[in-house]
Amino acid sequence: MSDTKINDKLEPGMIWAVGSFKSQKVEDIQELLSVFDFDFWPEMTGLGEKEELIGFWLHLFDIWCKSDFDKNTISKQIKSRIGFEWFLKNKSDKPTKTQIIGPATLLWALKKEKYPFIIESDIFEFLLLSITEMNELNGTKFDFISIDEPCAFLEKKTEVLWKSMLVQFKNEDLGESLCLHSCGTPKPSWLDFSFKVVHLSLGELGDSLISERAFWNEKFESMKEKNQWLALGVVPSGPLPIDKQVVIEDFEDFLYLVPTHVKNRLLISTSCGIGLEHSDELQERLAILTEIQERFFG
Repeated sequence: MSDTKINDKLEPGMIWAVGSFKSQKVEDIQELLSVFDFDFWPEMTGLGEKEELIGFWLHLFDIWCKSDFDKNTISKQIKSRIGFEWFLKNKSDKPTKTQIIGPATLLWALKKEKYPFIIESDIFEFLLLSITEMNELNGTKFDFISIDEPCAFLEKKTEVLWKSMLVQFKNEDLGESLCLHSCGTPKPSWLDFSFKVVHLSLGELGDSLISERAFWNEKFESMKEKNQWLALGVVPSGPLPIDKQVVIEDFEDFLYLVPTHVKNRLLISTSCGIGLEHSDELQERLAILTEIQERFFG
């Protein structure tokens, strides 16, 4: 997908979806999913560890290795995801988005579990096969493929891994669709990579955006040249209570601190996957996103 086609699918203020919900049934959140401006498959983390980002992909990587690298193992497991099955039955004409664990987070998780043999080329092959299988199950390429990296800030080799991955995936005609999600502490240098959408949490940007304002703004300026978009995690997604007015004021402060053109390449989102169990709480959070969209983007 060319940059022109990507830009045709994006508009400032669109509501980006991270992907996970602390629910056990898609039916419980089905109506609320219409708030998002993208069709995506929800990860139902309320069902347990194997529906969580690291839990699912770490387990799948393990059984893929033990199956002598059989790609059918990957397809079978992805099809078993409740959210993916729901997505295939309920797609509309919205841009499509999928998500997969990133190489840095997978490597970090493998090290944490003291995995006996870690070969980085196997990680890249696994991710490429998984994306290919998701595209085939979808019947066409996803418009946006989010590389989810919540542990990127914990892995020393993060940027080296991304560089290698982007080269390999570009050769597979996937580079134009790749996006980055990080809900951990970000670095300005992460905007140097050719991800088409970069999701960062406003809460995690915090003091860094002020103390390193010149450095961040230099990177924000380069977004124009790369046709890159920023998905800003404006609304906190955790279970702790929040103050709507404070959330909106923090967003206003962000717009004041960054170059004016950033607003024209800005999507809005929750800070991470949504860790709320009750639909009324979820509805309240998503309503804040809708209010920000209407108030600041018309």
